[in-house]
Amino acid sequence: MALPPGQVSVPKLPAFTYVPPAGLPAPEAYRFWVRGRVARPLSLGLAELDALGFVRVSHDFHCVTGWTREGVSWEGVPLASLLERAGVLPGARWLLAFAYGAYTAAMPLAEARKPGVILARKLGGEPLPEPYGGPLRLVVPHLYGWKSVKWLMGIKLLEHYEPGYWEARGYHPRGDPWREERYG
Repeated sequence: MALPPGQVSVPKLPAFTYVPPAGLPAPEAYRFWVRGRVARPLSLGLAELDALGFVRVSHDFHCVTGWTREGVSWEGVPLASLLERAGVLPGARWLLAFAYGAYTAAMPLAEARKPGVILARKLGGEPLPEPYGGPLRLVVPHLYGWKSVKWLMGIKLLEHYEPGYWEARGYHPRGDPWREERYG
């Protein structure tokens, strides 16, 4: 299978983190929220997310540093269904994802609504391990991995672009690996 320009295949999925969380809440206290340009803000615990039902997606995972892990299998809740439940308001154009800790990532809302974008709870059929973002990770398989926020706390829908952690350091607002959108 073809890889995006500048990428090489790796035999296993690395657990690469630049900004680890200071500490995660206990599973029963873990909350995921949706705020901003929505009609119905959401706040859901892990059990509530799990009750919505999972889909399984298998995609290549592309890191901006130049590696790709082919055929990574994730399971979780489609982000599009949560956005529908929250009621996206007119004018929402951007999504800013927040991790427990100091990490954020921005992307156009249109990218976040694409098929295959999920809130992952499983990796390879097993509960998502903490080094890979467990218990909850945003997976945006068609963009570089820095958009797939580990230890996901929430998302905020915005009218105007606000850079996330890496975007504020010169990385691209979208991050499409097929276009080599590494830097803005």
